[in-house]
Amino acid sequence: MNNTTRSYNTFIGYGAGTTTNSSEYNTFIGFNAGTLTTSGSWNCFVGARSGQANTTGYSNNFIGYVAGQSNTTGFCNSFYGPFKWVENTTGQHNTFEGFESGMQNTLGNFNTSFGSGASRGNQIGNNNCTFGFKAGYLTNGASNNIMLGFQSGYSNVTGNNNVFLGYQAGYNELGSNKLYIDNSNTSQPLIYGDFDLNLLTFNGKVGINTSTFPTSVGAANVSSYGLFVKGEYLLKN
Repeated sequence: MNNTTRSYNTFIGYGAGTTTNSSEYNTFIGFNAGTLTTSGSWNCFVGARSGQANTTGYSNNFIGYVAGQSNTTGFCNSFYGPFKWVENTTGQHNTFEGFESGMQNTLGNFNTSFGSGASRGNQIGNNNCTFGFKAGYLTNGASNNIMLGFQSGYSNVTGNNNVFLGYQAGYNELGSNKLYIDNSNTSQPLIYGDFDLNLLTFNGKVGINTSTFPTSVGAANVSSYGLFVKGEYLLKN
């Protein structure tokens, strides 16, 4: 151990904090945890080889076997989970929780992923929020996406600015600026939107001030009607 110029550190385990010489307020617990850290401070590495490549990265929390083991200068990251191997090197302000979530992230910033395999393939994409088992699983380089639900946005590789909500919502969508709200991988979700075109589509009946959808009114068959309004309304050109 070469901790020579700073204090307030706690190192437990063979090789933990071996190189540390000018950092402070670190907690390294486990075999080779934080072993290369030189000046990075305010880190918490718990688990064998957790944060072992970190040099100057600071304010990181890596919890789990090999958690954040490739991180070198990245800061303000939180990686949690069993076998939490994340390839992050310089990415910052990321939070990954769950087996293989954010696993291939290297340079991506400001990403939040919860769930096994969530955003597993993303390497350089930024500002993504993925929640659910394998949500955004194949994403690689995409940014500014919200994917909420089991396998939502699963196949979207490089699409940006998408919002997918629901079980397998947007599963096969490869484009950008799309809205999917549904509980299946259908290409015609209950609610579909295109942010580029300012387009919103309802693939079902819509009621305003009513949840009743009659099939007939007098002698008229209205079973194919899509919009039902109760009360006064105004139509304006």
